[in-house]
Amino acid sequence: MSNAITALFYYDYRQEGLPQVIAIDGEGEVKGMTLTRQIKQFTVQAEVAQEMAADSRLLELNKKKIELMTKLEQVKAKKEAD
Repeated sequence: MSNAITALFYYDYRQEGLPQVIAIDGEGEVKGMTLTRQIKQFTVQAEVAQEMAADSRLLELNKKKIELMTKLEQVKAKKEAD
């Protein structure tokens, strides 16, 4: 018999339009915790972190695109010079 939490979810379990933290223990017992300001803040911080990661990936892809376009132009210029 273990009361350790085995899974955590952030979901509108009761279908009331309010997400809450849902914990499931080792015995399969489900416990919901009401939404607090800290949870809302955590959610916002997680969303901001995801957006920043996406922006970073987009920036890296744009840098690679510029590098490849520059190389392509160099190859074209060299081909025309020959």
